[in-house]
Amino acid sequence: MTSPIRSAQKAKTRARVLQAARAAFEHLGYEDATIRVIATSAGLSTGAVFSSFLDKAALYSAVYGHEPIGQAEARELKAQVADLRRQLAEALKRAA
Repeated sequence: MTSPIRSAQKAKTRARVLQAARAAFEHLGYEDATIRVIATSAGLSTGAVFSSFLDKAALYSAVYGHEPIGQAEARELKAQVADLRRQLAEALKRAA
């Protein structure tokens, strides 16, 4: 059984990792935000990160609530957004 002190330490470590990971993903992107970068930013070892998260994808999922998307999916989503913006601009011109 884990002691209350150890449980609190694990929760604090997890929170530090999540905070560092969010910053790394936002500033560097998924590919460049390595576990080593995240651990260093949190002031922890990579082992401490892996004690809370299986891998970078699991960490990303914990931060954002979904799995990371691949480059092809990202390009497709960007294209869809661009198309929707174009359609909106055209509709606004027609309405003016």
